[in-house]
Amino acid sequence: MVVLLWHSTLATRFGDSILGQLSGWPAPPRDDAGRILFDTPLRLLTMGTPAVTVFFVLSGVVLVLPLLRGGLDLWAYYPRRVLRLWPPCAASVALALLLMAAIPQRPEDAVSVWAKTFSFPEVDLSTALSSFFLVTRDPMYNNPLWSVKWEMLFSLLLPVVFLVVVGVRRHPWVAIVCCAGLSGWGAVVAVGEVQYVPMFLAGGFIAVLVHRRRPRRAPLSWVLIVGGILLICVPDMYRTLLGGLPYETVGLALTGSVVLGAAVLIRGLTVQSSASSLFESRPMRFLGRISFSLYLVHVPLLLTMAHIVPGHPLWAVAIGIPLSLVVAALFARFVEEPSASLAKRAGERASARAAAQITRA
Repeated sequence: MVVLLWHSTLATRFGDSILGQLSGWPAPPRDDAGRILFDTPLRLLTMGTPAVTVFFVLSGVVLVLPLLRGGLDLWAYYPRRVLRLWPPCAASVALALLLMAAIPQRPEDAVSVWAKTFSFPEVDLSTALSSFFLVTRDPMYNNPLWSVKWEMLFSLLLPVVFLVVVGVRRHPWVAIVCCAGLSGWGAVVAVGEVQYVPMFLAGGFIAVLVHRRRPRRAPLSWVLIVGGILLICVPDMYRTLLGGLPYETVGLALTGSVVLGAAVLIRGLTVQSSASSLFESRPMRFLGRISFSLYLVHVPLLLTMAHIVPGHPLWAVAIGIPLSLVVAALFARFVEEPSASLAKRAGERASARAAAQITRA
């Protein structure tokens, strides 16, 4: 939902002002509405990039934890993981291409730099084909898939990550801080592997803490949750309070605080409290069920609405947000969930065949 709201703001006139401040290029000054959106606690609702960091760290938790519990069959894991990720992503690219064919996109009609950048007047065949493969170039026709590319690469490296986690698991918080620092350095030198892989590693060390199952008090949960949110907010607090300094350079270095904050936040939510109970409520569980689908389909829908009502971005967003939720629910029901079932069956079949071959050998 945070990523959806972030991209919704980028599709309007507010997008250029905040992207300019984050990226360092000249941007129009923000009016009062822009300052309320981006320079107050409301910014928590549109922290799209930090939200992806939380997603990466959480992925590390849920992938490493079954290995720590001894319940993951690697023979079944690889086909299951590939089929769990790739078919929904490929379907979302197909959806984006169909929408582009149905509603012509004119970049000059878009009101923001972000919308102009990801609007395409025609489809390039080689770029379209590349968009279907998650480990090649960033998928241009459905921009959020850049993050799923890293998710796929990390999934392929999981056995190596597990060995690293087990090798230094005696001091998980020290390892998490080191992962955060390494990720920040990777952002500074603009090396994606150094920036993103440590995020998943940090999640692996959170899995170690969860696996230990040491009793924790509810007040500690709130301390960790609030502390994690504050750490995630450090770059934006720096931007707001010291915006005159070269944020483009220093802000990238602050990526480490976001990674550490994501790890602390997730650890806080693994402790039973009223905060964690909130995420077990029916509305939250519904959003959790459709969240991956929502992530995959929302940008093509927002851009399509922007070109259906050019010059009226607020109307496009007002229609695009609920439309994205409806389409995500349908996508989850008819694409993502069948893909997950297929992945499970394929994993079981691969495991059975591997066991038969080992027995025969």
